[in-house]
Amino acid sequence: MISCLIRMASPLIPIKYMWTDTGARLLHVFDMKNNKYFQIRKTESEEFLFTIGIAVDSNEEIYMTDSMLRKVFVFDKTGKYLREIGNLNYSSDQQA
Repeated sequence: MISCLIRMASPLIPIKYMWTDTGARLLHVFDMKNNKYFQIRKTESEEFLFTIGIAVDSNEEIYMTDSMLRKVFVFDKTGKYLREIGNLNYSSDQQA
């Protein structure tokens, strides 16, 4: 099931399509300019559970959210894991 689809294009960033797949628990990336396709399935230590959102910044870093892990995972434009934002130990009782 596709939960989020984005199309990136600018004079500096080649056309890329990205979409999260909640059923397969991954992120698909298709680079139209270079005719390349790859998937992001996990970090070095953690598999995704429910990928729901994606965004890309001006440095082409990819931000993907996983609602069950309550984290945002950050990857470079080639899909290499960089870091994560969030805390698995969060509970609804905690306040911001």
